[in-house]
Parts: sequence; C-alpha cells; structure tokens
Amino acid sequence: MKNCFTGLDIGTSTIRAVWGHLDRGNLRILGAKRRDSQGMRNGMIVDMDEARKAIVEFCSEVDVSARDALKDTYVNVGGYQSLARASRGVVAVARADGEISYEDIDRVIQASQAINLPLNRSILHVIPREYYVDGVGIKDPLGMNGIRLEVDSLVVDTFSPVVKNITKCLEPNVRIGGMIFSPLASSRSVVTKNEREIGVVVLDIGAGTTSMAVFEEGKLLHASIFPVGSTRITNDIAIGLKIPVDVAERVKLLYAGTSDEVSKKEGLELSKIDPSLEGKVSKKFIAEIIEARLAEIFDFVKNERKTLGDKRLPGGVVLIGGGSRLNGLPDLVRSELKMVVRVGEPFKIECEDSSVEEMVHRPEFSTAMGLLFWGADEKISGATESEKGFLNKVKKIFRIFIP
Repeated sequence: MKNCFTGLDIGTSTIRAVWGHLDRGNLRILGAKRRDSQGMRNGMIVDMDEARKAIVEFCSEVDVSARDALKDTYVNVGGYQSLARASRGVVAVARADGEISYEDIDRVIQASQAINLPLNRSILHVIPREYYVDGVGIKDPLGMNGIRLEVDSLVVDTFSPVVKNITKCLEPNVRIGGMIFSPLASSRSVVTKNEREIGVVVLDIGAGTTSMAVFEEGKLLHASIFPVGSTRITNDIAIGLKIPVDVAERVKLLYAGTSDEVSKKEGLELSKIDPSLEGKVSKKFIAEIIEARLAEIFDFVKNERKTLGDKRLPGGVVLIGGGSRLNGLPDLVRSELKMVVRVGEPFKIECEDSSVEEMVHRPEFSTAMGLLFWGADEKISGATESEKGFLNKVKKIFRIFIP
C-alpha cells in the first residue's frame, strides 16, 4: 500500500512491528507482528550474525504481509549507553532591528548541540525545552525582538557502533525513516497532553533494560535507560527455585505478588507449572525474589529523580513494557516511589483487524506504537525527504514534545 510506514521495536527478547498509513490525516493501523529476537543483550546487538538473521527473517515476514511497509521504517535505539544531557546555546540576534528569525533559532539550537563528545559517540536528538529572549523564558521566540537568544536543550547521544550495527542489520531490506531513543518513542504512545503538563514519569520495564522519561510543563525534562529488566527477575527465580528458565518465566507471570499479601503457608506445586517437576515452593519466597530485583530498578529511578530536584510530578508513574504485567507491581511502585501509578496502554487507534487491535494496545507494544506515532507526526507536520535543514528536523521533535 502507498504511503505505508512502520514502527519497528528491536528489543532484547522480542522484535515487534506495527505498520499503518494516514487516511485523510488520521492514522490507521494495517497490521502488526512479533517474534523472538536473537543476538541481543540489554537492548543492544552483541552477536551481529544472530541478530541480523532474526531481524532479516522478521522483516521478510512483514514484507509478505505488507509489501511497502518497510520502505519508511522508524526504529528504536535502546541500550544503557545512550544518555540525555542538558545543554544551553547562546547567540546574538542577527537582524539590525532585533527581530528573531528562523535563522537565529537554527543557530542557537546548533550552538546547544556543541558539546564535547568522544569520537565514538553521536547525537540522536536535540530537543529544545525552552527559549530565552534577553533572559526571559519564551516557548516560541519567532518574530519577537531582542538582543540575545538562548535555548535550554536536551541532547540525546549514543554509542556510535549501536547505530551502525542497527543500520547493518536492516539495510538494504529496510529503508530507515528515523532512529528514535526508546524512552521518547514509548512515551509518545501512552502519555496524555495533560500528564505531560502536570508532570509524569514513564517507566518502561523491558526484558533487558528499564527506561525512564520525565515530563513537566509539557517539556521533556529527562530520559535514561538502566541495564536491568524483567529477564533478571526470571533468572533469579530459576536460580532460587532450581527450575528451568522457561518455567521460571511462567512462575513470574502467574504467581507474582507482593510479599505482604502472601502468607508463608501458601505454597506452589511445581507440577502444576510443569509436569516434569516435583516439589512445593513458598509463594512468599517467590514474591521476595521478585521484590529484591525490583528494588534495584527502584533505586535507579530514585537516583535519577534526585538529579531533577524537588519535582512532585502529580501525574505519577505510567508503567509500560512486558514487565508491567507483573501481578502486584503497581502497588510495589506506589509504595517505593510514593507516587500515583497506572499501567499504560497505547492510545486507541482504528485497526483493520480486531486481533491486531487487541495485540497493539498492550503495554509491551508501547515502543512500537510510539515509533508509528512518531512517523505519523513527521508526515502530518509536512516532513518530506527533500527537507535537509537541521532546523526542520528539530522542529519535528519540538512539535512532538511541546504541546
């Protein structure tokens, strides 16, 4: 189908894709697929041959379902090596009459990305958060008068080989329309305008990593990725109960809960999970294993929040990702972080197939859906392949994160 585009989420344990098109300005989902990934660890490619094979096979399946879907693909960039840094740019207004032009905005944004980076790192995004005209905070300075123009930006950079490895695995079968930092992509599909305004934390618990994005006053304040995810919980259960990993995954999803809610006397017959296993284990012990690993994730989140100062964020925490399906997790987050909590689901979008609709509106599809929304935002904002200017690229991101 013409004008079809795709959101491709390459995760540690799973690859997910959602494709759609714009019908008179409205996004319509045409299809979705998922399969296990290979050669990945903590959101990054660690075995090129394995990863490329899995991705190529998956993309071939997508191509059979929708032949043009991969000609314009938005893919996520994960991995805890990606960093978001606050930066500031300052320029003098060029025009003699002091009126601020597009060229001034372009120059100040480029000035804000002039940060010292090692040669093996590259910039993914430069996100303007607020402008200042002669020291006064302004959302959009275009057409205003002043002498000095400043911008407070968030610069997202990553380990260059991460981007190159993703590109090698996709090309020439896939045309990459954009590479998006995973926390930005997932947030796009689950956070409302009101939540971005009052302040909210988006916590995406994946298999190999956990990502965090913080919004307030409509602005992206901070984003980061931690090298721990729900697979660690599965591995801990497998070690603690001395059971196979696949059985541990089922135990985690079926019998998770807070240790306060489970009695020491409550037990689990392992034969109910796998007939080849014998013995009985304490459900409380299972809950304690899960809580111990989740405490590590909560420590990361608490430390990141401290760097933001006294931010109350009344919108609370939006939980997404496969790890958000753990029983009792919202209560644990509420207790540990002292914030309102909800499990997020991607915004409802019309689908041609009811089974696809059920699939893509699950929390684990938040990143793939966010990438699809990102592509739709660019197309609606009038982006074309002929736009090469740096300011045009920044304006697209600015529109997405500043309501």
